[in-house]
Amino acid sequence: MKNIHYTLKWNNIEVEQSPRKFISQTSKVKGFEEFFNLARNVKYRRTNVDWKSTFEVLSGDELSNVTTFKSSRRKAEKIKFLMEELPTIEQMKKSLPDIYDNWLCPVCSNVIEDFNHIWSCVCHVNILQKIVRDSQ
Repeated sequence: MKNIHYTLKWNNIEVEQSPRKFISQTSKVKGFEEFFNLARNVKYRRTNVDWKSTFEVLSGDELSNVTTFKSSRRKAEKIKFLMEELPTIEQMKKSLPDIYDNWLCPVCSNVIEDFNHIWSCVCHVNILQKIVRDSQ
């Protein structure tokens, strides 16, 4: 059997790495581009984000070739936190506005519960202080 000699090209440019590595990197770049260009990510286009480190933190200690429901759920929670999309009343209004209309913070009942209020609600002070102490 004869060896097949070929030159892999992409957009008429010779690819100088193995086809497998090239396809893997191309797929990652395409996925990042789609994520980056989502309307919800417009605020991150104006800031200098170290995306490589960000995605490493989001992935955690999980192996890149293993997927479990637990790791997927943990990563989704981290992404929601990063995107400021925790399930607050204001977030819930986006999908169920009729149900959550005129609802206030379920803990203090004083103001609209949005992402910032989670961290500034007077009723959460003790919980947040405990989290800080435990993490130190």
